[in-house]
Amino acid sequence: MKLRNNLELITGPVCCGKSEELLRKITRYDIAGYNILLVKPVVDTRSNTVKSRNGSERECIEISSPDDIFHEINQYVKKNNKSIDIIAFDEGQFYKDLYRVVKELLLKKYKVLVSALDSDFNGEPFGDITKMVTLSDSVEKLTAVCMKCKCDHAIFSQKLKIGGDQIEVGDLELYQPRCINCFVPGGI
Repeated sequence: MKLRNNLELITGPVCCGKSEELLRKITRYDIAGYNILLVKPVVDTRSNTVKSRNGSERECIEISSPDDIFHEINQYVKKNNKSIDIIAFDEGQFYKDLYRVVKELLLKKYKVLVSALDSDFNGEPFGDITKMVTLSDSVEKLTAVCMKCKCDHAIFSQKLKIGGDQIEVGDLELYQPRCINCFVPGGI
Protein backbone atom coordinates (compact mmCIF):
# COMPACT_ATOMS: atom_id res chain seq x y z
CA MET A 1 0.00 0.00 0.00
CA LYS A 2 1.57 3.26 -1.13
CA LEU A 3 1.24 5.94 1.50
CA ARG A 4 0.46 9.53 0.56
CA ASN A 5 0.30 12.64 2.69
CA ASN A 6 -3.39 13.34 3.13
CA LEU A 7 -5.99 13.84 5.83
CA GLU A 8 -8.63 11.23 6.57
CA LEU A 9 -11.34 12.78 8.76
CA ILE A 10 -13.85 10.68 10.73
CA THR A 11 -16.76 12.61 12.27
CA GLY A 12 -20.14 12.08 13.83
CA PRO A 13 -21.97 12.15 17.19
CA VAL A 14 -21.27 10.18 20.35
CA CYS A 15 -21.63 6.39 20.03
CA CYS A 16 -21.29 6.25 16.24
CA GLY A 17 -17.98 4.36 16.05
CA LYS A 18 -15.47 7.14 15.37
CA SER A 19 -12.75 5.70 17.61
CA GLU A 20 -13.48 2.19 16.33
CA GLU A 21 -13.03 3.36 12.74
CA LEU A 22 -9.81 5.18 13.66
CA LEU A 23 -8.46 2.03 15.34
CA ARG A 24 -9.53 -0.10 12.34
CA LYS A 25 -7.61 2.16 9.97
CA ILE A 26 -4.56 2.19 12.25
CA THR A 27 -4.55 -1.61 12.42
CA ARG A 28 -4.63 -1.78 8.62
CA TYR A 29 -1.70 0.63 8.28
CA ASP A 30 0.12 -1.26 11.03
CA ILE A 31 -0.23 -4.51 9.06
CA ALA A 32 1.17 -2.70 6.01
CA GLY A 33 4.28 -1.84 8.06
CA TYR A 34 3.81 1.88 8.63
CA ASN A 35 4.96 3.62 11.81
CA ILE A 36 2.04 5.29 13.55
CA LEU A 37 1.87 7.83 16.35
CA LEU A 38 -1.56 7.77 18.02
CA VAL A 39 -2.44 10.68 20.29
CA LYS A 40 -5.39 11.88 22.31
CA PRO A 41 -5.95 15.05 24.35
CA VAL A 42 -4.99 15.16 28.02
CA VAL A 43 -8.42 16.65 28.76
CA ASP A 44 -10.03 13.28 27.90
CA THR A 45 -9.54 11.61 31.29
CA ARG A 46 -11.80 8.60 30.66
CA SER A 47 -8.88 6.31 29.81
CA ASN A 48 -5.14 6.43 29.10
CA THR A 49 -5.72 4.56 25.85
CA VAL A 50 -7.84 5.07 22.75
CA LYS A 51 -10.75 2.74 23.31
CA SER A 52 -13.91 1.92 21.38
CA ARG A 53 -17.24 0.81 22.81
CA ASN A 54 -16.87 -2.65 21.31
CA GLY A 55 -13.63 -3.32 23.18
CA SER A 56 -10.92 -2.36 20.69
CA GLU A 57 -8.13 -0.53 22.45
CA ARG A 58 -4.67 0.79 21.70
CA GLU A 59 -1.98 2.59 23.67
CA CYS A 60 -1.51 6.22 22.84
CA ILE A 61 0.33 9.35 23.85
CA GLU A 62 -1.60 12.08 25.63
CA ILE A 63 -0.86 15.65 24.59
CA SER A 64 -2.12 19.03 25.81
CA SER A 65 -1.80 20.92 22.55
CA PRO A 66 -1.57 19.79 18.92
CA ASP A 67 1.81 21.58 18.76
CA ASP A 68 3.12 18.94 21.20
CA ILE A 69 3.02 16.44 18.34
CA PHE A 70 6.29 17.77 16.94
CA HIS A 71 8.09 17.00 20.21
CA GLU A 72 6.50 13.52 20.27
CA ILE A 73 7.63 12.84 16.70
CA ASN A 74 11.22 13.76 17.64
CA GLN A 75 11.06 11.58 20.77
CA TYR A 76 9.78 8.61 18.76
CA VAL A 77 12.54 8.98 16.17
CA LYS A 78 15.25 9.19 18.87
CA LYS A 79 13.87 6.25 20.84
CA ASN A 80 13.10 3.92 17.91
CA ASN A 81 15.63 5.08 15.31
CA LYS A 82 12.92 5.15 12.65
CA SER A 83 10.59 7.80 11.27
CA ILE A 84 6.86 8.26 11.73
CA ASP A 85 4.61 7.81 8.70
CA ILE A 86 1.16 8.46 10.15
CA ILE A 87 -0.13 10.75 12.88
CA ALA A 88 -3.55 9.82 14.29
CA PHE A 89 -5.57 12.16 16.55
CA ASP A 90 -8.53 10.85 18.56
CA GLU A 91 -11.08 13.29 20.05
CA GLY A 92 -9.83 16.01 17.68
CA GLN A 93 -12.58 18.45 18.67
CA PHE A 94 -10.78 19.12 21.96
CA TYR A 95 -7.65 20.58 20.34
CA LYS A 96 -7.24 24.30 19.76
CA ASP A 97 -5.39 25.10 16.51
CA LEU A 98 -5.67 21.55 15.17
CA TYR A 99 -6.29 22.87 11.66
CA ARG A 100 -2.99 24.78 11.59
CA VAL A 101 -1.00 21.83 12.97
CA VAL A 102 -2.59 19.28 10.62
CA LYS A 103 -1.85 21.54 7.65
CA GLU A 104 1.77 21.79 8.79
CA LEU A 105 1.96 17.98 9.17
CA LEU A 106 0.54 17.50 5.67
CA LEU A 107 3.11 19.91 4.22
CA LYS A 108 5.82 17.89 6.01
CA LYS A 109 4.50 14.84 4.07
CA TYR A 110 2.77 12.99 6.93
CA LYS A 111 -0.47 11.10 6.52
CA VAL A 112 -2.93 12.32 9.18
CA LEU A 113 -6.03 10.64 10.61
CA VAL A 114 -8.47 12.54 12.84
CA SER A 115 -11.58 11.27 14.60
CA ALA A 116 -13.80 13.88 16.23
CA LEU A 117 -17.25 15.11 17.07
CA ASP A 118 -18.25 17.61 14.40
CA SER A 119 -20.84 19.47 16.51
CA ASP A 120 -21.23 20.34 20.17
CA PHE A 121 -24.25 19.95 22.49
CA ASN A 122 -25.79 23.06 20.92
CA GLY A 123 -25.55 21.55 17.45
CA GLU A 124 -22.87 24.08 16.51
CA PRO A 125 -19.51 23.32 14.85
CA PHE A 126 -16.99 21.99 17.37
CA GLY A 127 -13.40 23.25 17.32
CA ASP A 128 -11.59 23.20 13.99
CA ILE A 129 -13.37 20.10 12.71
CA THR A 130 -15.65 21.62 10.07
CA LYS A 131 -12.74 23.79 8.89
CA MET A 132 -10.62 20.64 8.52
CA VAL A 133 -12.95 19.35 5.81
CA THR A 134 -11.16 21.79 3.49
CA LEU A 135 -7.86 19.94 4.06
CA SER A 136 -9.29 16.46 3.75
CA ASP A 137 -9.71 14.23 0.75
CA SER A 138 -11.65 11.68 2.80
CA VAL A 139 -14.47 12.57 5.19
CA GLU A 140 -16.47 9.82 6.85
CA LYS A 141 -19.60 11.17 8.50
CA LEU A 142 -20.85 8.38 10.75
CA THR A 143 -24.28 8.17 12.36
CA ALA A 144 -25.61 6.41 15.45
CA VAL A 145 -28.95 5.08 16.66
CA CYS A 146 -31.08 7.81 18.21
CA MET A 147 -31.60 6.93 21.86
CA LYS A 148 -35.06 8.55 21.88
CA CYS A 149 -36.88 7.35 18.73
CA LYS A 150 -34.43 4.53 17.79
CA CYS A 151 -34.01 5.66 14.17
CA ASP A 152 -30.60 4.87 12.68
CA HIS A 153 -29.53 8.34 11.63
CA ALA A 154 -28.59 10.23 14.79
CA ILE A 155 -26.17 13.03 13.92
CA PHE A 156 -26.17 15.05 17.16
CA SER A 157 -24.75 14.56 20.66
CA GLN A 158 -27.53 15.31 23.13
CA LYS A 159 -26.36 16.66 26.48
CA LEU A 160 -28.37 15.17 29.32
CA LYS A 161 -28.22 18.33 31.42
CA ILE A 162 -28.85 21.95 30.55
CA GLY A 163 -25.96 24.25 29.74
CA GLY A 164 -22.36 24.03 30.82
CA ASP A 165 -19.11 24.51 28.96
CA GLN A 166 -18.62 23.44 25.37
CA ILE A 167 -15.87 21.09 26.53
CA GLU A 168 -17.30 18.83 29.19
CA VAL A 169 -15.87 15.33 28.99
CA GLY A 170 -18.34 12.56 29.65
CA ASP A 171 -19.80 9.35 28.37
CA LEU A 172 -23.33 7.94 28.30
CA GLU A 173 -24.06 9.46 31.72
CA LEU A 174 -23.81 12.91 30.09
CA TYR A 175 -24.43 12.47 26.34
CA GLN A 176 -26.45 10.31 23.97
CA PRO A 177 -26.91 10.27 20.21
CA ARG A 178 -30.03 11.93 18.83
CA CYS A 179 -31.51 12.48 15.38
CA ILE A 180 -32.48 15.97 14.17
CA ASN A 181 -36.12 15.39 15.21
CA CYS A 182 -35.26 14.44 18.82
CA PHE A 183 -32.27 16.72 19.44
CA VAL A 184 -32.72 19.63 21.88
CA PRO A 185 -29.94 22.23 21.57
CA GLY A 186 -28.43 23.30 24.89
CA GLY A 187 -29.27 20.12 26.77
CA ILE A 188 -32.25 18.55 28.53
